[in-house]
Amino acid sequence: MKTPSFHLYKMDVLRGFAIIMVFSLHALQVYTGHHIEVEVGGPFVKDFTGQPWDLIFYTLSPIGYGWTGVQLFFVISGFLIHYSYLRRGGEILKKKEFFIKRFFRIYPPYFFALLLFAFVGGHVALSSKHGIYDFVSHLLMTYNFDPDTYFSFNGSFWSLALELQLYLIYPLFLWIRKKRGIKNTILILFVMYAFFTVTRYFITNDYYVFLSHGNVFKNWIIWGLGAWLGENYYSGKQTLPVKSGWIWFMFFAFSTLKAFPFMSGLLDIVWTVFYIILANSYLFSKRKEPLNWEKVLINLGESSYSFYLLHQPVLVALAGVVSILGLSSIHPAFHILDGIVIFIIVHLLSIGYYQLMEKPSIEMGRKVIKKLAKQ
Repeated sequence: MKTPSFHLYKMDVLRGFAIIMVFSLHALQVYTGHHIEVEVGGPFVKDFTGQPWDLIFYTLSPIGYGWTGVQLFFVISGFLIHYSYLRRGGEILKKKEFFIKRFFRIYPPYFFALLLFAFVGGHVALSSKHGIYDFVSHLLMTYNFDPDTYFSFNGSFWSLALELQLYLIYPLFLWIRKKRGIKNTILILFVMYAFFTVTRYFITNDYYVFLSHGNVFKNWIIWGLGAWLGENYYSGKQTLPVKSGWIWFMFFAFSTLKAFPFMSGLLDIVWTVFYIILANSYLFSKRKEPLNWEKVLINLGESSYSFYLLHQPVLVALAGVVSILGLSSIHPAFHILDGIVIFIIVHLLSIGYYQLMEKPSIEMGRKVIKKLAKQ
């Protein structure tokens, strides 16, 4: 089988775009005081009656969908993991090598960021049972099982536990794919998604409502669609091809869906499908060399994981300090300038963190794998 060339830079471009979206939403929330994400996993405004006009505007604007940047990260993850597996022959997964590589890619940078925000940030009271439980659950990356620990320390950490758990069940994904094929595998994952999405409307238990949003099996379809995109790309096939003009139309049309409460439980899958269409179109574009604007996003995408780890607490800490010429006191719209400055600061910090934490951790993982291979 002829493998199409793999433009890795395009994945970094998409990563850069995703992190801009996530940061923009968090900056919007900090500066406006509006919590755009009304509920975990299904951000929308249930009733616009009596809501301030600016909240309605921000909610329906593309920035109000900044949370979908996480969906895009899951799609990219599914694509890269599965595509890499196929490029290596698509045979039996070398589980030990796979898990070691994934562990060193994710956990050490996360661990040091956790220590930073847990102790330097002063969030943990280890003298209390809850403080110990919260911290241990973050060490074990099981905090997404409890609504009391889901957003503690650093609100952006919530997706990292899911990411690690998606790695753990990748062998199961491959087993289902081997038995049923990739299309039926995606169908099975969609049935799981539909089950959790539908049942939360009938089961009123608060913990189940929480679980129906944040568990790995409900979100597996998002990652799985990325893997489907990767498998089709490996085979030289397009996934849900749509002409570029229609992609723009879909983007603006989907941005209005928050106005319809019945769509609340489907927004994550709707935007995931959109990103699959967008990524497919981008991957199969004929241009091989990045343009200048893509180079900017590539630089951002390379350190996007470090950016994601650091940005939210740093943003909150700097929001009340950074003020460009005091213009925001004249009109709140000038906060966008403050946000740009903070974005640049976080980016510089993330580059340093990438060099000091991420790259050495990745290299350590490679050394461990080589050492095991010699034994």
